Amino acid sequence: YHGLVAEWLIAQGEERAAEFNGLIAEHLHQAGQEAEAGQYFLHAGETALQSYANGEAEAHFRRAIALLTDAPQRAPCLAGLGEALGRQGRGEEAAPILHQAIELYWEMGEHDRVAHLYTLLSQVLWYSDFKNAWDTCQEGLMRLEGGLEGPGLARLLAEAGRCAYFCCRPADEVLSLCQRAIELADHIGDLVAKADASINIALSLSASDYKKAFQILQDVIVMTEANGLWVQASRAHSNLGALSENNLDNLETAYKNVLRSIEISAQMGRIESVLLQLGGLVSLSR
Repeated sequence: YHGLVAEWLIAQGEERAAEFNGLIAEHLHQAGQEAEAGQYFLHAGETALQSYANGEAEAHFRRAIALLTDAPQRAPCLAGLGEALGRQGRGEEAAPILHQAIELYWEMGEHDRVAHLYTLLSQVLWYSDFKNAWDTCQEGLMRLEGGLEGPGLARLLAEAGRCAYFCCRPADEVLSLCQRAIELADHIGDLVAKADASINIALSLSASDYKKAFQILQDVIVMTEANGLWVQASRAHSNLGALSENNLDNLETAYKNVLRSIEISAQMGRIESVLLQLGGLVSLSR
């Protein structure tokens, strides 16, 4: 009977099928159709992740991992679980899971996906250890550069530029990584990498050319909010607020930028980002 319910839901779902993935998976599991159930738990996790329901995504990915054994099936489950945990501020749990996903995708030859996951792993590690995040980017670039030109590499180059800045690497190194990311991003049309790299360039210019850095961040905010790139929009608002505060320029506007960044991060369930920025909001309030 559970199998019949699952079949009916699959047949009736049509355009709203994604809404029923978790329910379908549960009925398939109750019917003893474990491989099929695992696939639907995976789809349910991906849908929840897209809507920033991170706790729900974690639960679905864990169910999928328990039911799926082949590498091509387990790899996206592990990647999704690592991302869901990272968003919830559980970096210590996320890191080893993301490492597993990286190795599975590497064995399958899906190198662009490997690059994406190195970027995600660095972003998770960044909150606790800039140096570890930098080393992760370097490991990824050493493994991948030379035979890959896709959004994964562009985003990894941008993330390496961010880590280089926070690890106090030479300014030329930061700019080189970010400029390479932007060139590749323009070539393949990847706005995420371009936005992240542009924010990093603004950071590197903040001490020497405040006006140019300010303009870059304003341009990034317009571009990211217009295209729904909320992670990058949050970064740009946060850094614009910090830049304005450091230069004692329009602190009320700076406050509004940091508050906007916190609101975006909260809507995405990015806990560590919210906590990090609350300190800036307190400083601006004072």
